[in-house]
Amino acid sequence: MAGANKPINFDDPNSPFLAVPTTVNADGKIRYHMAYPDYTEEYTYNNGSFQSTSVYVDWQQANDFIDYALGFTEWDRSNADRFNRVVPMASPYQSNLYVDSVRMSQFGMNAGSQRVGVGQWMQADWCRYQLTFRHRKYTVLTDAQLDNSIDYPWYDHQCLELGRYVERIAKFIPQERKVGQYQLNAIQPGSGSPGTQKRIPEYGFIPFYSGEIVYIWHQIPYDAVPLTAIANCAGRVNNAPFDKKRNRADTDWENRWATGTLLFKGLGQELDPYPGPNGELLVDVHYLFGWQPNGWNYFPPPDPTSATWWQVVRRTDPETDTIPLYGTANFKALFKPEV
Repeated sequence: MAGANKPINFDDPNSPFLAVPTTVNADGKIRYHMAYPDYTEEYTYNNGSFQSTSVYVDWQQANDFIDYALGFTEWDRSNADRFNRVVPMASPYQSNLYVDSVRMSQFGMNAGSQRVGVGQWMQADWCRYQLTFRHRKYTVLTDAQLDNSIDYPWYDHQCLELGRYVERIAKFIPQERKVGQYQLNAIQPGSGSPGTQKRIPEYGFIPFYSGEIVYIWHQIPYDAVPLTAIANCAGRVNNAPFDKKRNRADTDWENRWATGTLLFKGLGQELDPYPGPNGELLVDVHYLFGWQPNGWNYFPPPDPTSATWWQVVRRTDPETDTIPLYGTANFKALFKPEV
């Protein structure tokens, strides 16, 4: 709906601004005015926290403001390591909340302005947008931060995109693995220890646990999904330590997954593209991994008294080769643009 005439000076050098390239605006700024006292906030568990406020924006710069407030991803095909990302606008009150939605609530004219523009389409002098800010389930880093190995040493600079826009979900499952060499006996009640034992005609087992790990790589240009890497890594284990996490003492960073413990099972969901702020097709890529703490090429030892799992290889004749059950691959390629 149209608002009352309200002259707003968007050339005021003291007004807040959204930084943009000089190709978008000559001084690299889209200035806006806060719509006081329009502000609400709510804080809850489970990502329900948000802040909401309204701003006035120049009508002529409204589309650019929306794009840069929401953030977007571009694929520079000459860069094989990362995308060009514009991160969402951060809340002026809490920097770890980012714009989640932009909704026009009002527009208006300055006195004497022309209401009809090119092609007889309506025009105005300013728009009022309601901005909602929320937490993200992943780390948000600008391109400059991602390229800065001095101030941001915690992620793998050989795999830049793994350091941002990646959500990690894990589920751990207790399991049992039967072993032919392990036999079971039953002890007769009241016969003491070791007592009177009788063989049970059943294989014994080793209890262990494994995990299902999902990595969700957000806002990827659809044509940049690394299909080649997905095909090369499927059914293989990681050939080197993969990903980083804080150590228990919270003093340094350490490897998250040891060599050979992750098995890439492929995509956890279909590639379902959605439009970004500029109409570009984006997709959230769900990678599914299996985790085995002893390694996927290791099995319980033939000797029940041994605690060390043995490496298992394909049987050959003569038994001189050491071909593992699962081949290896470089999982870092899963987080780089398609080659």
